[in-house]
Amino acid sequence: MQDILFVHDHQSSPGLRRTALERAGWRVRSTSSALECLAWLRQSKPALVLLDVFLEGSTGFDLCRRIRDHHPKDSLPIVLGCHIYQDPEHAEEALRAGAQRYLALPVEPEDLVATVAELTGEGQGVQAA
Repeated sequence: MQDILFVHDHQSSPGLRRTALERAGWRVRSTSSALECLAWLRQSKPALVLLDVFLEGSTGFDLCRRIRDHHPKDSLPIVLGCHIYQDPEHAEEALRAGAQRYLALPVEPEDLVATVAELTGEGQGVQAA
């Protein structure tokens, strides 16, 4: 399995999402700021970036656009998620920003794992614990 870069806020616990991904076999690398995320992406290439909308120093929408400046959709999947913004307009904004998916949080662990598996091409044999 490959690395997942998880860029999360401190307003909600990322523990359940992280645990579900790790149990499914991915190595989860975490950061809470846009700057740390961009620095990490200059050094490494994860299989997928999982972004919360609210971040230190940016929004997930803005960070997604910045990532897309250097990483096209076909080379790096991005999933945006949020506990507060759960309406269709925010999902559409996420797609316009360059995300492949927008998740209304909280998300069921098996749904998160299935989404990540689909977008990374690692759908065979991956299960949520």
